[in-house]
Amino acid sequence: MGKCMAKQLASRESTVIPFNEELKIEIKSAQEIQNPINPGTRDFLLSTLNEHPLFRGLSIPVLDSILKGLRFLVVPQNEFIITQGETGNFFYILNNGEADIIVNGGKVGEYTRGGCFGDIALLTNSRRKASIKSTSKCSLWAIDRDTFKTTIRSITSSNEDTIKQLLFKAPFLSFLPESSKHQILKNAVLNNYSDNESIITIGQEIWFIYIIKSGIVKVIVSDNCLGTLSEGQVFGEGPLLFSNNNKRLETVNSVGMTEIISVDQKIIKDILGVNFYEILIRNIIINCLISDENFKFLDFNAIKKLAELFELITLKDDQVAIKYVEDVKNYIYIVCYGKIESVENSYSAYQMIGLNNNLAGKIGKKPYKSVGESIIACVKVKKLENVLGCSVKFFKLVLSKIYMIKDLYLFCSLDIQLIEQISASIIEVKFLKNQVIFEELDNDDFLYIVVEGAVGIFSNRNLIARLDKMSTFGESCITTPDRLVSAKALTKCVLYQIEKSSVSKFTEMTFLEKIHRKQYYETFFTMVDMRFSNKVSSLCGREYYYAYNKLLDCFYFIEAIYKHTITNHEKFAEIVDEKCILVHLDHPHIPKLLRTFSDANYVYFAYEYFPFEYLSTYKKIKFRDGDAKFIILSLCGVLGYLHKKCILHRDISKNNILIDEKGRVWLFGFNYASKVENRSYTVLDTNPEYKAKEVILGRGYSKASEYWSLGVLLFELLTGGLPFEIRYNDYLDEIAEKIIKNPLVIPDYIDIASKAIIEGLLQENPLKRFQFEDIKESSWGKNYNINDINNHVFDGLFKPTIKKVNAEDFIFRDTVRKKSSIFNAKITGKNEEIEWDEYF
Repeated sequence: MGKCMAKQLASRESTVIPFNEELKIEIKSAQEIQNPINPGTRDFLLSTLNEHPLFRGLSIPVLDSILKGLRFLVVPQNEFIITQGETGNFFYILNNGEADIIVNGGKVGEYTRGGCFGDIALLTNSRRKASIKSTSKCSLWAIDRDTFKTTIRSITSSNEDTIKQLLFKAPFLSFLPESSKHQILKNAVLNNYSDNESIITIGQEIWFIYIIKSGIVKVIVSDNCLGTLSEGQVFGEGPLLFSNNNKRLETVNSVGMTEIISVDQKIIKDILGVNFYEILIRNIIINCLISDENFKFLDFNAIKKLAELFELITLKDDQVAIKYVEDVKNYIYIVCYGKIESVENSYSAYQMIGLNNNLAGKIGKKPYKSVGESIIACVKVKKLENVLGCSVKFFKLVLSKIYMIKDLYLFCSLDIQLIEQISASIIEVKFLKNQVIFEELDNDDFLYIVVEGAVGIFSNRNLIARLDKMSTFGESCITTPDRLVSAKALTKCVLYQIEKSSVSKFTEMTFLEKIHRKQYYETFFTMVDMRFSNKVSSLCGREYYYAYNKLLDCFYFIEAIYKHTITNHEKFAEIVDEKCILVHLDHPHIPKLLRTFSDANYVYFAYEYFPFEYLSTYKKIKFRDGDAKFIILSLCGVLGYLHKKCILHRDISKNNILIDEKGRVWLFGFNYASKVENRSYTVLDTNPEYKAKEVILGRGYSKASEYWSLGVLLFELLTGGLPFEIRYNDYLDEIAEKIIKNPLVIPDYIDIASKAIIEGLLQENPLKRFQFEDIKESSWGKNYNINDINNHVFDGLFKPTIKKVNAEDFIFRDTVRKKSSIFNAKITGKNEEIEWDEYF
């Protein structure tokens, strides 16, 4: 009883019939009455339209324009308002009275005041799917076909760019001709569903395919939830691939507010013609090949040729899909539709298994069968080799170089043709431990990639960087004739050598910016030449400044540690360890330590300068889901990098996260960082709100504790507060007690996907806690490629307001350098002489 769900789809134009003639066709004895809309009626109509998926969320002026086109009709009892099988000309809102829904002569439901019906036939340009018969005298508001379609088109056109982007991400629509895409786009409609609203109902006749613009839906069969789908995912496409299906086999409900794009399946078939099935399936195969790690850099025409080699197999429920899993070594399989599974694993639609890719590595040893109806495509590897003109082994060897280069920060912005040029010019060179690669002032024409081993970069004989696998160095030779630094092998090394003439002609702006940035890192500078700003901030006994070198026209960010706070050799060793860790780090989201200095009172860490704001500035502010996601995924990339080096940051909090003017996220504050191979038991005086339970309880902690801190941060970003009922002014013991004892309660307004991530990150058991791969592979994390975030391919959505630094206000500091003792002799009982300059 009550309101009917509108199904979605703008259809092609039809012949316009005069209004009175339409009434005669559709409602034989309807009487049209002039009924001015009074304030009460207007509120009723606006409320009813706002609850309909097609009109929900429209502005009041747009809704008022719809009301202007309404006709008021009165229908006697026992009259067919619409008749199954006839042409549809109106969308109706039941104003008063009751009416039955009749399908094939049997009653299946009823409408009361506020019920909406008649939209399906208008959207799909088809005949009525059901009859509606008045069981009492009824009054109706009617919207004619032309007004209805004009309204739907205006809603869609305002979101056309977003709809186009998502619609043609669907694997079976990605590579259609532009003319076909344009026609399909014209017939797409955007719908808004509220929480737990039905989008598809089991047994329902099939009309549309659906793509999620935002939000989440859950798929239900026999009262069991089979899982959820999120932004960009497709559902309801089965009938396009299985023409014998004409009834829905599952129910799909919205979870929270969702926006859904829908397209009439019949329209897609009409646009693509009689070969629509082959076109759609080949599109799926092409999409899977391009998305796979083994083929994503191949020329599109080559991909199309490979796609044509695949044979299609249609499977019924429980039919064997892959009998001998050893075949995966000699075949490539693609699940085009449905699902196949064994007792060990399963594969869903649009997944490719073969050529030792990630999915093939999980194949197991048991046969795979179809779950329900499925379509798979397969091809012999030998056939692919014939088209490629080389063995797969050689093919993958060439590709591995291309993948490696494309993943490097320096080259990631270049297009694939330039990457291939670089790959072809690479020469492998080897160096012994302590062998010099180049010296300062050398005229060297090569840049290098570290493949194995470690390389030290030295400025004025001081180690300023320790580079390991997947690092680049020597790039500044492109812009300067002489080397600014020297490089030496710290271990036995294997390097890729690239002649600068191979890349010096590249004019891509981002690439040139990175080259100039590397030159900035390597250029020698001293404290004597620098002027300092007023103190920017202070934290944990450290002071922060901006500095300006007028000779070089360069800014720096300075961290100053007051020697008076260094009370023993242990604290001094901690600062030395901090420098050693920072020298090891070369990541686009970690501020680069350039040099260290010492004077009579301070030790200085000079970092690269970039305009930024501390994330802690935005305390108690709720961030949008997309903004919070970008921040967390950025930090995931940094943690993945640190943990590969067995480094724990150990103080992840808003205080140590910086946001630059492009919205990019930087992790700072490495004064508690440490190299930890397995577990650490060190008790630290860090931000208590972000500490994991195992840290508080002294059970020892590992890298999983850092992901707990991310969970706290994500909760804080989305809610403006802290989990476990912690308040910002709580005492330390209160915070610890709440983390240990209080349950995790996540507000209902948090998106279900974000809620799942928070729960996974704040999992009490560290072994079950979400970490890098869990977040990366989740539906929540798949919207962004973490490696692309790492490499600054994306700017952040949240961009803080940052004050411009004015170097005119800077002043010189007294930088007298001398041997100095540890100052706090009254506490230690003695003066301990330390040669600061030896380390800083």
